[in-house]
Amino acid sequence: MGCIIGDIVGSTREGYGKNVVSERFELIPSHSYTTDDTAMNIALAEWLLHRKSMSLGDVMKKWYQKD
Repeated sequence: MGCIIGDIVGSTREGYGKNVVSERFELIPSHSYTTDDTAMNIALAEWLLHRKSMSLGDVMKKWYQKD
């Protein structure tokens, strides 16, 4: 859950060349979103639960396409 929350919080700053460093920012702006990082974290969690019946690559492809 922490990875997903961090992904959403950082989504509005993703893609900027430099890290935005400030003590004052809106934690979850209205234009926040999930990124492919969230999809890959969910895929990894699913694979850990079902790894005997599916490959990690297949699960990651499935979740990446949903993003």
